[in-house]
This record gives sequence, C-alpha cells and structure tokens, in this order.
Amino acid sequence: MAGMTRKDFQAIADVLKENHPIDCHYFMKDMNTGAAYHWEKLVIAFGDMCASQNGRFDRGRFENACGYDWNDFHNSDSKKIEG
Repeated sequence: MAGMTRKDFQAIADVLKENHPIDCHYFMKDMNTGAAYHWEKLVIAFGDMCASQNGRFDRGRFENACGYDWNDFHNSDSKKIEG
C-alpha cells in the first residue's frame, strides 16, 4: 500500500473500534490468550503498517480512535478474574 492518508487510517481505526472485545478488563491468568490479547496485537500491527506508509502517522491518535488504551490492557487492577 502506498499513499495512505488520514481517511484510510480512520477507516481502519473504525473497523478495529467496532470489533473491540467487551472483555478487555477481564483477563484470565494467561494474558496471551483470548479476544482482548489478539485485538491488541491487531491494533499494534495495523499501527506499525500505517506508520510505515506515512511519516506523519500519529500512533497515539490512531490508538485512541481504535478505543485502545494500554493501561486498560496492562494495569494490574484490570486483571479481575482469578482462576
């Protein structure tokens, strides 16, 4: 892909946001499984791809538009399910 613009980035972010996992605050002991883990990996991978296509890409803005907050996924207070 070449020549990606803010409009393209927004379209990708919209799709990711629409597919945000509901259970992101409720991890199992193994945080490398489940919808939240895979969704986070997709947000990061798409961010990497977008950044490689446009030097003016703003990763923070993209992640916010996706509904991604690193603290939601990695804050120890978020790990509410104990098994």
